[in-house]
Formats: sequence, structure tokens, C-alpha cells
Amino acid sequence: MPKRKTFDLPMQLRGAGDDARLALVIESVDEAARTVDVVWTTGAYVKRYDDMPDGEYGGWIEGLAVSEEAIDLTFLNDGAPVLKSHRAYDLIHQMGVVVAGSARIEDGKGIATLLISEREDVEPHWRDIKAGILRNISVGYNVTEYQVTRSEGKLPVFLATRWMPMELSFVTIPFDNGAHTRSKQEHLSPCDIISNQEKGADMPDKAKEIQGQDLAPKKTETRNAPAATPAATENGGAAPQPPVNEAAIAERAVQAERTRAATIRTLCGQHGVDDTRANELIDKGVSAEDAPARILDILAERSAETLINGQRVDVGFSHDDPRVMRERMAKAIASRHVSISDEPSAIDPDVKAWQKYRGMNLLGMAVELNGLDVRSLMSQPGKASVVRAAFHSTSDFPHLLTEAGNRILMEAYRAHEGTFRIVGHNQNMSDFRSTSLISFGDIPELEELKENGEYKDFTLSEGKETIKLKTYGREFKLTRQMLINDDLGAFVNFQNAMAARAARYENKLFWTAVFESKMSDGKILYHVDHKNKAASGAAPSVTTLDAGFTAMSMQKNSDKESIGIDPTYIVCGSSLILSVERLLDPILRADLSKDVLTKSQARLQALKEPMFDTLSANGWALFADPSMMPSVAYGWLEGQEGPETFVHQGWSEDYVAYRVRDDFAAAPMDAKGTYYNAGA
Repeated sequence: MPKRKTFDLPMQLRGAGDDARLALVIESVDEAARTVDVVWTTGAYVKRYDDMPDGEYGGWIEGLAVSEEAIDLTFLNDGAPVLKSHRAYDLIHQMGVVVAGSARIEDGKGIATLLISEREDVEPHWRDIKAGILRNISVGYNVTEYQVTRSEGKLPVFLATRWMPMELSFVTIPFDNGAHTRSKQEHLSPCDIISNQEKGADMPDKAKEIQGQDLAPKKTETRNAPAATPAATENGGAAPQPPVNEAAIAERAVQAERTRAATIRTLCGQHGVDDTRANELIDKGVSAEDAPARILDILAERSAETLINGQRVDVGFSHDDPRVMRERMAKAIASRHVSISDEPSAIDPDVKAWQKYRGMNLLGMAVELNGLDVRSLMSQPGKASVVRAAFHSTSDFPHLLTEAGNRILMEAYRAHEGTFRIVGHNQNMSDFRSTSLISFGDIPELEELKENGEYKDFTLSEGKETIKLKTYGREFKLTRQMLINDDLGAFVNFQNAMAARAARYENKLFWTAVFESKMSDGKILYHVDHKNKAASGAAPSVTTLDAGFTAMSMQKNSDKESIGIDPTYIVCGSSLILSVERLLDPILRADLSKDVLTKSQARLQALKEPMFDTLSANGWALFADPSMMPSVAYGWLEGQEGPETFVHQGWSEDYVAYRVRDDFAAAPMDAKGTYYNAGA
């Protein structure tokens, strides 16, 4: 029966020496955007030799489960820091950030896009990255659940089935297998360890492959001793030994000591450890193999002196968990401007706890999130230190406003949803490449399958319609003056205004595509050759509606058969909407002595679209139900339907930049599902 125990574990490290695919993807470098893709895990099984996660000591094997269920990408996708050799105790050591939302799991690998800073001191590193010189990546991660398999005569296997990457680092010499050794000074987080100690318990195949490999290089010397003489063997005496070369032994010892000292100094220099501490390690006789672990202890001591809330993971529920605090504060900020549900969240079951933050100002929230002394708010110098902490790259404060901003943004965005969602076909896209649009008219009818016959395939006609995403956005800077003045209104107004503008802009892109974008045949959607445009313009009436219904119903598919589709919607601008509503009103229609609308025409739904005022003031259009015959497609990047706000860390103590980004596209799909009349 598996047993579960909980232990406090620090952040773990894994570098290219542990996982051969932890590397920068050179061909992905984008010089203009200053971005590059990296592979930060393949889940390789690696051997360790030191303290095991459950407190025992000896050889063991660690594996990382690589799946969306196993890996929590929240911190990476919130813009986790990209550091120099895991140094998180000074801003100067931050080289960039993980591009928000770029971390993902593909083909059993963890992949992310890094944005490199434009600071002058980072520029040499950026040149080395582009040249392929600096390419080793190391990942720092917290494990919250290990599945442990122990089998007699085998090394125990610890498979991390719940873990969270916390930061990525560029390193010159990757940490070795002992580099994850823990220190009492490190920030700890609970980890559930589920042990399977049944005799003969099976283990992953990848772990079996490395069971027989040596844990570390053997430190043995081979001596060319002569074979024992027959006399000595027969008499049971010892074989004669060669003379000892004491000078050679002394020389080897001196050389080994020089190598040890040089290795320790090199490692200390690479990880920001000063000469004093390096000399201490050398004087204490620390071996070159143990040096990385001792250096981590020194770094952990420094980290303990600097609060880094962004690098902590708590299992279960904790009132001081930064995620919980951020969500509560975000709800409190958003609740001042939009309606917030009291439904419990996955990380905060206390539905009323967020209300205590409603009266707290921005500086107060920054103090609480960063663990500062509340008395710092009593003086202007103290306020300045609060601002510096809030704008620090590892602070949770920017992420707090991101969460609050997204709540406000989406609520305001929903209030401005455009008509394109009603008449268009939703075609979300997984990437930014052109996506083929397959409509009803492209598909041939089924054919009878004879006994022992074969299915006939078909190929979509050349020049089929396509759609391609583009990115749109704006930026807002929350300055230190605004934070000190507690000017939350400017931040909220930016979110509200951008939500409305984003919704209207999406609508504009859609209707502009309807009237102006060319299809694969080189013609726009409404064209006489497409048989979906009135020969002459006229106002909506029984007669002109008859013509539109007939034209749509007689459109033919690829087999030259009429599709028989009736329109569901009539769309027009501000100057026509009242006339259309009167035409369709059942009470007014009863007074007509002739030219009465048919039942199908009477079921038309009138939609007012302000974009017609600009694109076709007197025009009107009929649209079929897009689920029956789609005519125009629209879509977002899969998983992000609508705009989003996120932090763009400017590496400045003067502001934090917030960007609103929208990945959207619209394109004509099939001319048969719509009809247009330019009006009188």
C-alpha cells in the first residue's frame, strides 16, 4: 500500500548536464524582438548522490513527469525571471523574462520564449546568445509531489508528478548532479512523497536504463604491478612490490590541489561568490565535486536575506500564499468597478476573505505583498522604498495588477461584444500561420460504397480561403508618482477604455474584411460574379427581400446543386434600422394591403451595425445562420478569446508597463452564405 508523507523541500536545480535537451534553440533567435526559444525540460531521468527528498542519504534517481497535468506553468507564464546562473538577489543579475503565455508542453518537452533585456550590461550576453556561444539553460523548480519506487537491489526512483518551474538561468558550466543539495537557509515548500516499497515494484523504463551507470567518475589510480614470481606464489609469500616514487606522488598531489583550488575559484566567480568565501571553501578542504553544493548553500544564505515572494510554492491552502493574496486583492480592486462573484476559486476557498482588502490603497497592498514594515508608509522615504519593492522584477505587485486588470478588462469587454459574433463563424487558431477555411461548398457529397469497395478520397479545390492572425495592442505605464498618489482610477480607466476599444476594433476588422478583403479568386466577398450582390441598390422592402432570399436559396454547391439556404439575419446601419424594424414588425405588417412578407422573411432578425455607417451608410446585408452556411470567419489565438493585459517589466524604478494585447483575425469564407444590397 503506497504511503504518503510530507517534507519541506527547497527549490531544485537542473541544468544541461542533467538533461541533454536543456538548451537554447539558436535558430529561433529574433534579433528585432530580442526573443529566443529554449527547451527547459525533457523530463530526463538523472542520477543523484546526496540527501534524498525524504531525508535519506545515498544514490537515487530523479525523473520529471512532463505533461500539462504534472507541470504548473503559472509562474513561467506570469513572466518568470531569466537570470544569470540562478542569481536572484540583485536586479543586475536579471537578463530578461519569460514571455508571458509562451511556456508550453510540446512533444514531451517544456518550451518557452525568453525576452532579453536591452540594458547595456546585458548586451554582451545577447551577442553571445545570437552567436551560439551562450546556450546552456538551467531551470529552478519546486516539487510538490514525488512518486517514489523502491525495489530491492535497485536505486530508489523519485518521479516528480507535481512540480512548478520558478525561473530559468543562462549558465556557462551547468550544475552537476549534486548541485541540488539543500541548505537549511533555503526557502522551503511542502512536498508530498508517495512511496511504493512493495517487493519487486516496477519502475519506469527510462529509470531502468540508467540504473547500472556509475553515479560519479571513479577516482582510482592504476598501477603497473609486476606479476608474482612462481617462487613467491608457491611459498605463499607476498609478491615483490615496485619501489615507491615519492617525488611523483608529491607532484600529483600538488597538481591535484592546484586543480581543486582553480575549479572552486572558477565556480565561485561564475556564481557571484566573492574571493573571501572562495578561500574559505579551499581552506576547509572542500573537494571540487562538493563545491557546487557548498556554493548553493552560500547563495541560499543570501536569498534568505532578500525576500523573493515570487519563488515560493505552497501545497494546499495558506493565507500568506502569494497566489491567494494576489487573487483576493485583485478581486477587491476589481469589485470597486465591476461585479465580482463570491464563488470559491481553486486556490482560495474563502469566498469573503477578499473583501477585507476593499478599503486598502495600492501602497498598502504593496507593503503586504512584499512583506514590508507597515510603518514604512508613514514617511516619504519609506514610501519610496515601498515603490522600489513594488516595481522590483520579483515582486508580486505587478502580477496583482495584472490579475485585477484582466478582471476589469474582460467584464468591460463583454459589455461591448459586436455583431460579428452573431453572423460570423468562430475559427480559433493554434498559431500565427495561415489556416485553411473549409466551408460547406468545398465538400463533395457521399458516395455509395460497393461490396469490398474502397473509399474515395478528395482534395479541396485550389485557392481555398485562408485566415491568419495578427497582433494588436497598446501600453499603459503605472508610474511611481501614480502609485504614491494611489491613482488607481487611471489604471482602471485604462482597462475600461481599452476593453471597449478592443471590442470595437475587432468588430471593425470583421466588417472591413466583409467589404474590402479579397477572396482566393481575387474578388471581394460581395461581387456580381459571386451572385450575392443586387444589380441595383434599393431600400429594404418585400420586393428587395424577395430578391435576396431567392439569390441565396439558388446558390449552388460544388456539385452544381442549389443549396436552398434562407437568411436568418438582416444587418444595416443607423439610418436604416428603424425602417427595417417597422418592415418586420407583425403589427405594422398586418396593415399592408399587398406585398406581405412571407413567414421566412418575417422571421428575419434585425441587427444594427455602426460600421455600416462608415462602410455602406445606405446598404444592408442578409446572412445565413453561420452554423448552416458560414460566410465570414473570425478568431483568436486558441485559449485566449479576446484581449488580455499583462506586465511588461521595464527594468526601471520609475514605472511598470501594462500592455493590452489582442491576437485576432477575420476573413471572407464563402460567398454563398450572404447577400448585399447597396441601398437607395
